[in-house]
Amino acid sequence: LMRHAKAGWPAGIATDFDRPLDDKGRQDAHAIGRWLDAEDYRPDLALCSASRRTSETLELLEIPSAVKRIFTDRLYLADTERLMAAIQGAEGSTVLLLAHNPGVADGAPPGPCGCHSSSCSRNPTGCDNGDVIRSGRLEGCALAQRRRTGVHDATDACPIEKGGEIPALET
Repeated sequence: LMRHAKAGWPAGIATDFDRPLDDKGRQDAHAIGRWLDAEDYRPDLALCSASRRTSETLELLEIPSAVKRIFTDRLYLADTERLMAAIQGAEGSTVLLLAHNPGVADGAPPGPCGCHSSSCSRNPTGCDNGDVIRSGRLEGCALAQRRRTGVHDATDACPIEKGGEIPALET
């Protein structure tokens, strides 16, 4: 489960759907792609919102061309329930779903340290665009702009960085 990289809203873009990635977003998407590859996260199916920023993020992840890609408007600004239904209905052993907040953030469990802070040293890239779930657990921390469960505010420092304990993860 992954949120698109940082997008801008340059002059001349009339709709949210058509917003492109900004320079930082392009750099972050490349970094996440390299991290996914290094960590051996290899999807056999990519489900992607049809918005410009999610499509650009997927392209910049540089996943192998053999990976089947499905672009759909149904994932554009979808809530968690719709995202989870898409994953459950997917035919693939490793599925990458690339969409938007708040659905992605609300659907992602906290990272290994229990936080969603992009400032956490356990965040593989230091960026706020990747929520990667593997085996039902989130690997690495990522910014969650809205969490219904509210582990802590997204602007808080990571508990590990504050010398705190690593909370147990739910599986």
